[in-house]
Amino acid sequence: MCDINMSFLTRYLEQHHGVFTDIVAFIPTGWEMSRRNKNAGNVRRTQYGKVTIYGVPYSEHSSFTELKRFVQFLKPAEVIPTVNVERSANAVTKYFRQWLSESPITSLKQRNERDQFVQQKMSRYFQSQMIPTGEDL
Repeated sequence: MCDINMSFLTRYLEQHHGVFTDIVAFIPTGWEMSRRNKNAGNVRRTQYGKVTIYGVPYSEHSSFTELKRFVQFLKPAEVIPTVNVERSANAVTKYFRQWLSESPITSLKQRNERDQFVQQKMSRYFQSQMIPTGEDL
């Protein structure tokens, strides 16, 4: 996270001239949303030349699903884990690769199919558990 600053990213872009034309960076932080600035449309953007940094509101309380949806929406070429890097970088990277390989529509379709399957099982279960009434006799 300490490398997400104008100075470092400008040098990085200069060192990789010909490989990259622009850099867009996102700083996930809970400090981006003040009490007065709760509108997500007011996300802070800083730009210098071909380097742009966005401050993205993020909380440690954001759910796994919210993170997945954000990654699938953004579709970055690479996601670099910054938390628990020593212990679980491979596991986290595996999740990011999986999320990027499936489209949000595919995962939504799978979730809908799963929900329909569960609903059918529940309906069958409760139908088999029905107690006969006087009309059913």
